[in-house]
Amino acid sequence: MRTVVALVLIALGVALRLNPYHEFNFVPIGALALFAGSCLPLRWAWVVPLAVMGLSDLYLDWGSGRAVLDASRVFSYAALAVIPVLGLLVRRSRAGLYLVPGLAVAGSAIFFALSNLGSWIDLPMLYTRDLAGLADAYVKAIPFYRNTFLSDLIGAPLFFAAGYLIERAYRRLTASQAVSAEAGKSSIA
Repeated sequence: MRTVVALVLIALGVALRLNPYHEFNFVPIGALALFAGSCLPLRWAWVVPLAVMGLSDLYLDWGSGRAVLDASRVFSYAALAVIPVLGLLVRRSRAGLYLVPGLAVAGSAIFFALSNLGSWIDLPMLYTRDLAGLADAYVKAIPFYRNTFLSDLIGAPLFFAAGYLIERAYRRLTASQAVSAEAGKSSIA
């Protein structure tokens, strides 16, 4: 069942990222990573956002000449691999779902911090190799952060709500099947 959940999340993430109608950076991959961390074992949860990014990057970059891995991408992927750890807090905390908005914001901040550090390292023609250049990298990234922040803040509650509703429907279905099976056994006897 967990493999199915992971594959569905990966497919959903790739579809969201490849949707040509979304605003730039308005894709809740951080929210997806947070949700994966809450419902999958950690040893698999980090695979979800990395698979989403890797598969969609292969498609988006096909024929562009961009390197498969560069510093910017490595730091972005690292940030997305860390976010599922935040999902563990949802699973293990008594506050649980009340933490989701704050953890979504924290995940967006982690992604912002690491991905732009990678951009600063990877793009010496844009940023000087000093604190002023690093600050410039972060300042120039603020407009992109807005959409990442909003998509994760909106996406996280939606993923958790959908997960709850799907789990609830699955439990009712399996309970109903168990009752039907039991009724079938007693009518035969």
